[in-house]
Amino acid sequence: MISPRSIASIYVVFLSMLCIGEALAAPITVELPNQQTELYYSKAVRLSQILIDAQRIEPDRFVLANHLALLDKKSDMAAEKKDIFNQLEQRASKPNNESLNQSSQAILDQLKQFTYLRRLPYRLDTDWARSQISTDPVLAFQNENAGLHFRLLQSTRSTQIRLMGAIDKPTLVPFKPHWQLSDYLENHHVNLLSGAQKSLAFVIQPDGEMTQLPYGWWNGKEVYFAPGATIFIGLRSLAWENEELNLKIVELLTHKVGL
Repeated sequence: MISPRSIASIYVVFLSMLCIGEALAAPITVELPNQQTELYYSKAVRLSQILIDAQRIEPDRFVLANHLALLDKKSDMAAEKKDIFNQLEQRASKPNNESLNQSSQAILDQLKQFTYLRRLPYRLDTDWARSQISTDPVLAFQNENAGLHFRLLQSTRSTQIRLMGAIDKPTLVPFKPHWQLSDYLENHHVNLLSGAQKSLAFVIQPDGEMTQLPYGWWNGKEVYFAPGATIFIGLRSLAWENEELNLKIVELLTHKVGL
C-alpha cells in the first residue's frame, strides 16, 4: 500500500513546451551540495534536463536516492515537526503509562537527530521523466522577476538501512538482499520496546515512497527493502489513539535528508 505523499505549496508551473518563452528570464538555480556545485538556467527548464546535467556531474549516483526540493519558507518542514514533536512530548509525559512514555521519548529523540527537506513529488529518473510529457514537468516562474532555487541531493548507492522507532537499539545496519524485518531484528539483537506496535511497521524507501509492512506472526508479509531504506516501528495504538501520529511521523520521514 502506497501512502499519498503530501505535496507542498510550490512555485512550479506545469507548462507545455509551446509555453516556454524568452520572457521567462528569471534564473533557476539548482544546488548540488554533495558535489559542491550548482546548475544555473536563465529560463524555464524541463526536469529531465536538470537530471541529465546533474548526472554528468555525478555519474555514479544512486537514482533511487535522488531528493529534489524547492527552497522556500516551508521547505524545512517546521510546522510538521512542531506538531509531531509536541504530540510525542505529551505522550512522553502522560501519567501512569510507562510503556508509552518510554517509546514516545525514544522516537522523539531519534526524529530530532535528522534534517528534513520537503521533497517534490517527482520520480527523479531521467529515462522515466523523458518517457512522456506528464512525467517531465517544466520548472518555471510565476513572474519575470522571481527566480527559483532548488536543491538536488545526489548520492552513491548505500550499503546500509536504518532501523528506528520504538526499539531498544535504533541503528544503521548492513543491507542484506532478501532479508525481511525479522531477519534484521534477530541478527542484530534489536528488541521492541513495550510501547511498540507489534504487528505493523513502515518502510520508507530512498525515493520517499512508503509501504506498510505487516510483520506479526499472523499477518506477516514479505516486503523488500532498497539499499538506504528506513524501517520505522511506531507506537502501539490502543483504540486507534496513536494511529494518526504514526502516519504523520512516517510522512515526515519521507522528507528526511539522507540515510
